[in-house]
Amino acid sequence: MCETKAGGSGVPSGPLAVERLAENARQWVASPEGRQAMAESLERARKITTRFREAQRVDPADLHKPVTL
Repeated sequence: MCETKAGGSGVPSGPLAVERLAENARQWVASPEGRQAMAESLERARKITTRFREAQRVDPADLHKPVTL
């Protein structure tokens, strides 16, 4: 028997639903489609991280500019 979330949303819950979800996720990640999606996501994350690090850099010339409060 598959339980549902409180409120009658119809979304399966419980240990069996979690196991089924985990197995589906494992199969998808191991598939060519899943591998491609994971590789694309990883590359996108690397690019975003690089842009973020570059944006955090402080131009040393800015340290000599007056600050107005």
